[in-house]
Formats: sequence, C-alpha cells, structure tokens
Amino acid sequence: MTKPLITKEQIQKVNDLLDLVIEKLGLKNDAALSRALGVAPPVVSKTRSGDLGATPTLLVRIHDASGMPFTDMREKLGIPPLTPPHGTM
Repeated sequence: MTKPLITKEQIQKVNDLLDLVIEKLGLKNDAALSRALGVAPPVVSKTRSGDLGATPTLLVRIHDASGMPFTDMREKLGIPPLTPPHGTM
C-alpha cells in the first residue's frame, strides 16, 4: 500500500470539493462524477484516498464541467489566492 501524498486535512478538503461538484451537477456518485469530468473512475477514487492529488488537469476538468471559478476551487482547497507579480498592477 502506498503512502498518501497529502495530509488527512488536505484529503478532506479535496473530498469536500468533489462532493460539492457532485452536488452542483446533480450527480449521484463518484462514477457519475468521473463520467462528467471525462476521467477514469480510478482517478476520482485515488484522488479521494490521497494517492493522487487534485492535479491541475482535474481542476480544469472540474471548471469545464461545473463552471466553478478557479478562485473558488483554490479557496476550498486552502490554496492562497494568486498575487500579481510586483509592478504589474
């Protein structure tokens, strides 16, 4: 058995995000979520277990399927907001 790549707290945040997407799209389960996102079911399962992180590709697929803004996903995952490089604003 492989060691999860992320902490239990991070796993919970990812699971909360996936649950939110399921709710937002009116889906019944992870199998339906994997179909809606266009990924194989093991991708969702491994993401939930922490064996696979919430990859940028997965986040793009969530955005494309649900319309959820990246800023919302970052907030749900506890990722700080992006700050523009100094001198660009």
